[in-house]
Amino acid sequence: METQVGGIIGCHRFEKLLDQVPGLNVVYLRPAWFMENFLWNIPLIKLAGINGLGFKPNVLFPTIATRDIAPIAAKYLATLDFQGRNVRYLNGARDYTMTEITRILGASIGRPHIKYVEFPDGVFRKGLLSAGLTPNAADFAIQINRGINSGLVKAEARSASNTTQTTVEEFAKTTFAPAFNAAPEPGFGDRFGGLFLRSFLFVTGHRAV
Repeated sequence: METQVGGIIGCHRFEKLLDQVPGLNVVYLRPAWFMENFLWNIPLIKLAGINGLGFKPNVLFPTIATRDIAPIAAKYLATLDFQGRNVRYLNGARDYTMTEITRILGASIGRPHIKYVEFPDGVFRKGLLSAGLTPNAADFAIQINRGINSGLVKAEARSASNTTQTTVEEFAKTTFAPAFNAAPEPGFGDRFGGLFLRSFLFVTGHRAV
């Protein structure tokens, strides 16, 4: 029985299929959580004034900018200097907590006092569906968040080989802030919904930190 680790299981199955190809030389790049995923939180920040995901606020995890993946893949394709089955993790510049990330993203948009809230699964799932994910994709995302919280989903120990360049601080300035400033402002109805969400989270014990 396969462990429930969300969409990562699809990558695992694909690797297993490639392993069955005789004589194949392959490098499996395994990047960590994409920083670009934080762009999905822009509407939430605009309408509710908080940042939220399913991660516990003080769990450290690696996160990578997708622009750091392509040069590594391109180098392998250009040189073809590998044989057999190879795995390379890509862990980003360092590990962060969601509390840290929220502070960094908030500072980049002139809102340094934004707080982070760990969403219960039901609220997180509803947000993912409203953002356009299918029910299956939303369930996968929840499973990944659970796996990172529990330590089931984790990258290898950090090293020079798996550490990449872009920090969350740089991503916030060069990518997140411009995207935030370009995003439309919520209407009155959306702002009221944001206020209701904050009130619900507070009443149910999911406090901002």
